[in-house]
Amino acid sequence: MKESCQMLDPRELVQRTRRFDLIYKIALVDAWHRGEESAIHLATEAYLEQIRAAVDFHEEDNGKNTPADYISAIRELYESVKSGGYRQDGPPVPLDENGDLAGGAHRTAVCYVLGLPVPAIKIGSRRKPPTDRDFLARRHMHAAAIAFGDVMWKKYAPQSVCAGMAQCERLLRFPDWRDRSRSAWPRRLREHVLGGWQMFQSFLRCGDSKKRSRGRAAAHFRRASGYLRMADFLDELEN
Repeated sequence: MKESCQMLDPRELVQRTRRFDLIYKIALVDAWHRGEESAIHLATEAYLEQIRAAVDFHEEDNGKNTPADYISAIRELYESVKSGGYRQDGPPVPLDENGDLAGGAHRTAVCYVLGLPVPAIKIGSRRKPPTDRDFLARRHMHAAAIAFGDVMWKKYAPQSVCAGMAQCERLLRFPDWRDRSRSAWPRRLREHVLGGWQMFQSFLRCGDSKKRSRGRAAAHFRRASGYLRMADFLDELEN
């Protein structure tokens, strides 16, 4: 018997999904939606790193083969849904037998940010792309990008399945953080985070550098990971 299409609240899908990669789409679309340049920069870098780790910027069925292709596609989707809504006769998001996403992560992310229902249909036991946290780590996704995902799951959906898998409970502690300006301190931390990503990108371009350079890069990634967690923690205290 063929399943019928349903209009679902994307928040329900976000709560129960095991697709760790979904949060990178949500963070990027939300940054665009809020128009925050620093958030856009960081979310873009994390999103592209997740795509690199998962599929190495190549998917045969959709013609996306470069980082620019992926950014352009999700941006076009966001602008289209923002201006005209998600067409109810559009392609539904496929769900597996457990009601988890078997595809359509970008569409789900856009509808989640814009507060729109998303059409979905159960398709049974179709093989899903492996996009859980452990898979991305095994694919050598960089520590700062994984930490970004951990923090974003805790921020957007703290009661979700993926947030329960996140490993960002041990926040980097600064003994004097309470004595600092709450308006300036998160900004300074984010400047350090962006600096970490810039060094990270430079390290990638260098390829096989000296061991000393690799050691400096690894230390910077660990520091950036801690900064991400603390900056988000301070933001939560401000709100």
